[in-house]
Amino acid sequence: MNWINFLWPMVTGACVTLGLINVRIGFMEKPRAARLLFALCAFAVAFLSTMELAIMLSETPAEFLTFLRWGDFATWLVLGSLTAFVWVFFGTGRKWLALAGPVLYGMASLWFDLHPNSSIIYREITGIKTLTSYGGATYQVAEGVPNPWNALAYLGVLFVLAFIIDASVRLWRSGKPRRATIVGGSIIFFIIGSAVHSGLVEIGLVHSPYLISLFYLAILIAMGHELTKEVFAATTLGRQLRESEERMSLAAESAHLSMWEWDVAHDEVWMNAEGREMLGFPKDERIDFAALAERVHPEDRSARERQIRQALESDQLFETEYRVIMADGTTRWIVARGRRAEGGADRTPKLLGVSMDITAHKLADAEAREQRAALGHLSRVALVGEMSTSLAHELNQPLTAIVTNASAAQRFLTHNPVDLDEVRETLADISEAGRRAGDVIRGIKGMVRNVKGETSPVDVNGLIADVLRLVRADALAHGCTLDTELASDLPVVIGDAVQLQQVLLNLIINAFDAMQQPPCDPCRVEISSRMAATGQVEMAVRDFGPGLPADGPLRIFERFFSTKHDGMGMGLAIARSIIEAHSGTLSAENAPGGGARFFIRLPAPTTLEKEAMP
Repeated sequence: MNWINFLWPMVTGACVTLGLINVRIGFMEKPRAARLLFALCAFAVAFLSTMELAIMLSETPAEFLTFLRWGDFATWLVLGSLTAFVWVFFGTGRKWLALAGPVLYGMASLWFDLHPNSSIIYREITGIKTLTSYGGATYQVAEGVPNPWNALAYLGVLFVLAFIIDASVRLWRSGKPRRATIVGGSIIFFIIGSAVHSGLVEIGLVHSPYLISLFYLAILIAMGHELTKEVFAATTLGRQLRESEERMSLAAESAHLSMWEWDVAHDEVWMNAEGREMLGFPKDERIDFAALAERVHPEDRSARERQIRQALESDQLFETEYRVIMADGTTRWIVARGRRAEGGADRTPKLLGVSMDITAHKLADAEAREQRAALGHLSRVALVGEMSTSLAHELNQPLTAIVTNASAAQRFLTHNPVDLDEVRETLADISEAGRRAGDVIRGIKGMVRNVKGETSPVDVNGLIADVLRLVRADALAHGCTLDTELASDLPVVIGDAVQLQQVLLNLIINAFDAMQQPPCDPCRVEISSRMAATGQVEMAVRDFGPGLPADGPLRIFERFFSTKHDGMGMGLAIARSIIEAHSGTLSAENAPGGGARFFIRLPAPTTLEKEAMP
């Protein structure tokens, strides 16, 4: 077998293979039109290669003419499909140039190929002769009269060439120089090479077979390289997506995450195995929005659906917690987070997200709250015992006042005439003292019974004044003076007045005790109020004792830690918990000049809270 019988069938096979591959890909991947036009061009080149081989193996002038005419048709088909490919793949170019070349070549070749004994290349073929090429390979060439109208066919090729040059320049300027260079440059180069070689063969300056199909095979390789690059990119992206999906699946399984997607248009919910198990759905059961909503606790459905609808109307991330009721009647807590996404070619909305079972966390939080409440209750009971002496003073004062005023009222009644104004004033004092004693008793009873106190507007300066009346006897007993520096026009705070009194009372009693070990001179406690820089209402109690412990100043707020020999270590811990329950803070520092200073900071009421005040 000589090289001619080997090379042209190989070219034909390569072109058919390229065409079949791109037909297959063209019905699966984009750009679909460009791939199908590439396939058409590849099949046309394969047909042209077959005709070139048949021409070279012709035995009679009639056979030569027949195959030559079919070769002209194949060349027209190649030029037309190639022009259409460039138009689609480049997306630019002059339409009239794209039409002019194939139309002119087709009309010229068709007109002469339909006449008997002629073609666009030869007006008449008088005979054929055998030539020997490189390597001893033989092939047939025609002898006859050249057709001068063959210039029209070359003009058509020139129009095709002009269109491709123009489209390549436009594509380069639009920011795609690689495609313009590889595809456009290759087409221009090999079309020129094919036209020049064919012209030299036809005028007899070059003794060689037609190599048009070989030139166009090179063009197909360049075009296929760019198309294949996109396939490789898509393949790489697909592999990366699969690897990413596998990683996400592994992470979701490790974290027990439910991954889900709701196709709103078709009302279909996809959910991974973790999610189906979490919500109790069988593996193959179809899930829609109604099926999911049916499992949600009735009290949580409206809030969940409202957040989902809001997410569909915007691009905001949503997060919601809700309960689901399982088939066995048990309840689970679920937290879900998702975002709206556009899906598919029709850009129908979808909701993508993840969910997690947080039932264990909820149960742990509830148990911790119960333990904190129980500990707070026990702590308050302990605080009552620790503060019993001071509270006894408070109860003793109103009871003594009641007895004294009652005796005075009896004496006033013995006067003749009776001074009713004196009697009324004395009875008012008895009533006020009795009310104050009742408030103290109710506060102690509520603490022991773990009853939540009632909140109301509290005047901070008034609160300080009330506590100072309670501790006067203790101040005299400890030989301490009480100095105050109270800011005016302070806003009220919202809280339980009795509990806040207890905290302030505890701090002042602690200040008295701190200055007894060792005794200090002067023995003075400073109480102040002001607006803090944070916008909170601040009360401060400062003593002149030894200050906070050097090895850990903040340990004084720990439970069961005390600097007193007979202390329980609960007073400050409970005081801090009371202030934190009021959304405030209780802190301490060593004051300049010696001693410790404690700060109570409580939030000022908001505008809505002020409007709600009586």
